[in-house]
Amino acid sequence: RDMNAKELLLQVIEWDEKDRHGQGYDTWHMGRFIAEWASSDTLLELSECFGGFGQADSWRALNATAALFGRLSHGIGARHGFSCPDSLEQEVIRWMEAQKI
Repeated sequence: RDMNAKELLLQVIEWDEKDRHGQGYDTWHMGRFIAEWASSDTLLELSECFGGFGQADSWRALNATAALFGRLSHGIGARHGFSCPDSLEQEVIRWMEAQKI
């Protein structure tokens, strides 16, 4: 499911950049040239969202992906007057923690 999560993460990265720079801001297609159009803080966090094949590294990358998605989606929501359901986010985080072996 990591591919699906990364597709959703890319979508929220694009939304965040367009929201901050205007809807005409060019985010290219499917993340192309992301290093040129995404903010430096997003790129730094994004670099932590990919892991190797080991269990611990995969969990680290999953947690980083969830954290970046949460930061960006909360920011977009706040700029548009929406509240994010923290209870749902916390439930997902608890579920993720419970799955670790």
